[in-house]
Amino acid sequence: MMNFFPKVCIGCGTISHGPFCEECYQKWITNQFHIQRYLSQKGDEIIACCRYKPIGGKIIRGFKYARRFDLLPLIADAFSHAIAEVWSTPFTCIIPVPQSIRKMFSRGFHPVEMIGTHVSKMTSIPMDSRILRRKIACFDRDQASLRKIHRMKNLTEAFYSIKTNSWAQQANILLFDDVATTGTTLNRCKEAIQKNFPDWHIHLLVFAHG
Repeated sequence: MMNFFPKVCIGCGTISHGPFCEECYQKWITNQFHIQRYLSQKGDEIIACCRYKPIGGKIIRGFKYARRFDLLPLIADAFSHAIAEVWSTPFTCIIPVPQSIRKMFSRGFHPVEMIGTHVSKMTSIPMDSRILRRKIACFDRDQASLRKIHRMKNLTEAFYSIKTNSWAQQANILLFDDVATTGTTLNRCKEAIQKNFPDWHIHLLVFAHG
């Protein structure tokens, strides 16, 4: 079926052999793919591979909603580059932000966990998706659909962590997600992990910020 529907550039929409045409790829490399540092509402530093606008958002939306799985290597490469560029201390493991059951059923796949699998292979850092869980809720609301003031209140007690004796008391953890705006989701996840692992050092990384 793919032969009847040629790939188009995620940047400009023209027919291309890959996720980008040559011109948009150069724009991505030279102008958009820059590591960003910013603080969440609670003061935690969050590292982002790029800004959400104009191209970062198109990349992640194409992957998540249009099933452009050809974008996965590009996203994973951006994460791997950021890890190597920002941190010199090796990570014990990477932990993906879990998605809701509703999204899992509607999408049929877990975008962040899929990205994490590729990043783990590229960096040789093990990924563990068992430690951090999301509570089952029938009427959970997507952060992207909420105004900024409401995002801070959403997701309260939405995440929890599983305590296990197989992990060391101290560990260097990379918690990551696809997109962050206020950083509320990452903050909630970090708090949930530190309830059971208070001595863990947790660093935050996303693909796009905006």
